[in-house]
Amino acid sequence: MNKIYYLFVAISVMAFTATAQESGSYISVTGNVGSSSLNYKLKGIDGNRDSKVGYGMNLEYSYFFDEHWGIASGLGFTHFKTMVYTNGTISKDDYSSLGMQIDNDDISGNPKDYELRARLANWDEKQYGYFLDIPVMGKYQTWFGETQRWGMYAGLGVKLQFPIRAKYSFLDNKETKLNVSGYYAHIPEDVGAPGLQPVPQHGFGTTETPENVLNGKGNAKLQMSVTGSLELGFMVDLGQNMDLLLGGYFDYGFNDLKKKKSKSLLTAPENYHPDADNNVGKGISYDGLLNTHFTNKVNLVSFGAKIGLRFKL
Repeated sequence: MNKIYYLFVAISVMAFTATAQESGSYISVTGNVGSSSLNYKLKGIDGNRDSKVGYGMNLEYSYFFDEHWGIASGLGFTHFKTMVYTNGTISKDDYSSLGMQIDNDDISGNPKDYELRARLANWDEKQYGYFLDIPVMGKYQTWFGETQRWGMYAGLGVKLQFPIRAKYSFLDNKETKLNVSGYYAHIPEDVGAPGLQPVPQHGFGTTETPENVLNGKGNAKLQMSVTGSLELGFMVDLGQNMDLLLGGYFDYGFNDLKKKKSKSLLTAPENYHPDADNNVGKGISYDGLLNTHFTNKVNLVSFGAKIGLRFKL
């Protein structure tokens, strides 16, 4: 990040001290498409993260101090999408504790405290959303040939990217399983655990379609990204003070987008009984991998192709 900063400062100083010829202001409108995804590794969960296609648009003002060097800033947005595919199996001894609950339906007629336990395996998660982009770029351009009808451009700088929408969705696949059980101090077995008899009237047992019962959609808690940005491409003079821009870009987020506080992957409702009667998992919330300790550092990475028009003012 420091190297990017010093290089940007150097470009700016060179631009200010250059001989003033062919200086001027430009407005550019560009669109881009490529890979745009949250980059991270899973911790404590076996699975894979898959980058998906994203896109963006930008409105940029640039000022060139001479025929080569300039600076630019503007506004834009970046759409990102990431898929996570988890693997694994459910077992009796590997569970997440969702806290203590009270069973008012105990056959003794007296309410009993029990520990609510959950096991989840082989699910998918979709993560998607938008960032608002504010770039500050150093620019270089050069034209070729006697007629100077085409040329090349390059840009290097920093973007501040603010999350304006970040969502996650829990998805089933053909191997997904959710088991919910209850551990009572006066019962030797973990009621409804894998390999044991389900108790559907208490919401204990295994379901292969947890997407239908979990509260599986929500907001991913992300913070601002400080992103290094590089672009390179060609310019074609269309006449009438208008240029066609064709190129590529690469953006790499330097900082961790995760907020400090982590949540549990699954959260129990205030009262699991009797709402879960014959509905294993009903009322339990899925809080998303990005909000938990199951992901390490999260940063935004985007690259792809861009096209646009530039107008000389």
